[in-house]
Amino acid sequence: RTSTYAGGVVVHSEADAEVSLSFQPSDRARQVFSELASATLGPRGSFAFEARASGDFDFRLVARLLQGPPLLPQEIAANVVRNGTYKLVGPPLSFEEVSPPPRRRSERLADAPPGLSFSFSASGWLLAYQFGAAECLQNHGITRNPYARMAGTSGGALSLWTMMYGCDMKALKDFMKASAMTVYADFTQSVNLRAFVLDAMKTVLRDCSFHHPTFQQGRVEIALSEAPASSPVSSSAAGSRRFNDSADVAIALLASSSIGISGLPFAWGDGADGSRAPLVADGAFTDFMPEVDERSIKLKPFSDALNFWGKTPPDVAPTEFVPISYGVWPPDSAMMDHLFELGYRDMEAWLDRHLEAHLAALSTASAPAAPPPPSTAAGPSPSGERFECSSTEGGMEWYEKVRSV
Repeated sequence: RTSTYAGGVVVHSEADAEVSLSFQPSDRARQVFSELASATLGPRGSFAFEARASGDFDFRLVARLLQGPPLLPQEIAANVVRNGTYKLVGPPLSFEEVSPPPRRRSERLADAPPGLSFSFSASGWLLAYQFGAAECLQNHGITRNPYARMAGTSGGALSLWTMMYGCDMKALKDFMKASAMTVYADFTQSVNLRAFVLDAMKTVLRDCSFHHPTFQQGRVEIALSEAPASSPVSSSAAGSRRFNDSADVAIALLASSSIGISGLPFAWGDGADGSRAPLVADGAFTDFMPEVDERSIKLKPFSDALNFWGKTPPDVAPTEFVPISYGVWPPDSAMMDHLFELGYRDMEAWLDRHLEAHLAALSTASAPAAPPPPSTAAGPSPSGERFECSSTEGGMEWYEKVRSV
């Protein structure tokens, strides 16, 4: 990581007892060897960690009650970001963000020429990294670009779809953190990611969502694997870009993440010549990193030095070691927050260093035919209007249709 970050962290305590604080590197590999700062806060006390400028944009904070009820949790770990303010309350000890760190915003992606595209790989529980990268793209105008195209599989498809729909990526990350708590309480739930994805979609998807201009124009491709029902061991890559209703959107996203930790393949669609509907499963089986074209900006959320997973090396990848095992078993809440921030910072660093040259190359290349700009009646649009369902179209009938599949 070559970027340098500055700024401190402020922590207020509203706990009823003394609390010890330990600031550590967020990078798990360095936590064993380094405590950056420590302090003890009395009730209603405050501490400002004046961190020196470095490649660390956030830190792991371990807080421990020095006195408290013996049956309540005495220690918690949280992620804190430079220039943010946080508070501790309790007992039981808990952690809250008071004011988040400021984010840069621009229109550099909104104004990009036709041909700009992004590709997100499969991710599993490493959705947190992709959600962070997606929030960065939103802050730099991607949803206001009427030509940008996306391709993703599994968690990557969910990240790109919700990004272009204008969802709050941080809220989705927090939802997945809550789902991870279910897994910690019952390890058998670790293979139930499909149910968690469906629950997440319930918070944002409505019956009219498929009318969003980005999806009507086929600018987000959901990659999945498809096999004839008569020969499930023979599979091929497939993709969904056109949707008849919001249930189709949900089913395509579930199909793209349906194997292993996400559940078994299922039948969907119409079979050829009256045969049974084909089986659909995780797109990672046939295309781990789908690309719109050879110029797609590719993101992979884990470390893969030999590029074992994917056809070509990613443009954006973690700038610290992130094991692929995090995709199968979720890391703790503090690490998931760190991965979100890591995805944001890695994407923003790529935009700062490479976007200008990438756009120049697009301008000189023969760009593919661009779809017409979305109408200002249905946003998000170049003017920044948001897509909203009418009172008669904002229902949840799509959910019952999905449950019947």
